[in-house]
Amino acid sequence: MKKNLGKIVLYLILITELLTALTLKTDKLSLVVGDELSITISVNSTNSVLPTLDNIAGYDVLNISSSSSTTIINSNIKHIKSRTYTIKPTSDFTIPALEVMVNGTKEFTKPVFIKVLKTPQKSTKNSEFLLELVSNKKEVKVGESFEVKVIFKRRVDTSIDKIALDELEHDAFWIKKIGNDQRDIDGNYEVYTRSYLLFAQKEGDFKIENLLAKVGVLKQQKSNYNDPFFNSFFQRMVFKNIYSNSLDIHVIALPNNLEVYGDFTLKASVDKTTVASNKPINLLIKIEGEGNIEDIKKFNLQIPNATIFADKPQTKLFIRDGKQYGVFTQKIAIISDANFTVPPILFSYYSDTKKAPITKKTKLFNIEVKGGIKKDIKVEKSLDIAKTTYKIDNTKNYIYFISGLFLGLMLSFIIWFLKRKEPKKNETPLVKKIKKTKNSRELYNLLLPLTKDSKIKTILEKLEENIYKNSDNKIDKKYIIEILKEYE
Repeated sequence: MKKNLGKIVLYLILITELLTALTLKTDKLSLVVGDELSITISVNSTNSVLPTLDNIAGYDVLNISSSSSTTIINSNIKHIKSRTYTIKPTSDFTIPALEVMVNGTKEFTKPVFIKVLKTPQKSTKNSEFLLELVSNKKEVKVGESFEVKVIFKRRVDTSIDKIALDELEHDAFWIKKIGNDQRDIDGNYEVYTRSYLLFAQKEGDFKIENLLAKVGVLKQQKSNYNDPFFNSFFQRMVFKNIYSNSLDIHVIALPNNLEVYGDFTLKASVDKTTVASNKPINLLIKIEGEGNIEDIKKFNLQIPNATIFADKPQTKLFIRDGKQYGVFTQKIAIISDANFTVPPILFSYYSDTKKAPITKKTKLFNIEVKGGIKKDIKVEKSLDIAKTTYKIDNTKNYIYFISGLFLGLMLSFIIWFLKRKEPKKNETPLVKKIKKTKNSRELYNLLLPLTKDSKIKTILEKLEENIYKNSDNKIDKKYIIEILKEYE
């Protein structure tokens, strides 16, 4: 009888321990700095108080969630209460024994050691998942392109329901994703490859840091309904962090402070070589080739006695065979009242094929301006610089001056006389056109021939800012018309 009584007591103790089982679990035992850690305390008791913590081992609790469930199996009732705490540790630590009130008694969880890695450990051979960074070059010059592939591998005997992969980013490189992601089979792995084209923007030694892939797998979990009829399973996404290796890239500066790298052709053309005075000719600059063509800067010309309006360059890019190709175009309008020369356009870059600095040059263009001041154009071939020289005949100039003065006086007298005799004329065609203009471009084209007037020139500059710099200068048409009356 005593033996049976002892067995009964022992069974009661075991059942009591089972019913009041207190556990502490974590979603991982090792993590990387920056990752979050979930700590869950569970107790099997209808009379228990789980702690509300705002700090664990010196780390702030970022989030708390609670759950409970009741199950009945073979007349055994289990009432499980759980509470999960989220923290973000920065170094190795031990989760201390945490106090829980169970049936009016203090109980404690067991301590758990957590390893925190300073540097992400890349996945190793034969792992379920592998993430790699592969570069086709370790040393490049400023502006030179190189390809980096992000390769994710999944062992065929594993499954993934979701994956979130970091994009490749770095301040020292201009980065462009090329093509679509590729999918293949390599032995026991299914392989996903994403390719990027990178251009170095400055010299130095740079590290492309480890990339992170968050791999999600759906796992079944019981609902928290207390009614067994509703006690079903639902799916929850559980993520695992996979880290890649890092890459070290050495970038060398280009000679002569060059910024453009590749192989290019250079062309320049004008829409006409003969033009009326104060009417524009249009110069087109075109550069084509392979390389960092988007780094080519805007061309600005200096031509004596000419007004120059340079448009913003346009660049079209495309990828072919893992390399970037493109077309650079820029239009420049030039206006003058005398013959002039468009000087050669110079373009310098570092040649990929010749491994040396290259300077390319276009031919010059002699422009004849009809109805304007006559100038002879002299070209110094050794320097390829266009210069203009004036032919001056003093005797003829005196005759021209006296004749012009006399004609001017006569013309002024005639105008004064006609104004007295005739009624005031209606608006001039130019004034009517100015009133009808709808935008800065139309008004600008009407006023271009009047650039000699300082007031008109100031208005043209404001219009140019509106057209080419997206400014919002207010232009008073009435003020323009008042200026034009001075010419009547």
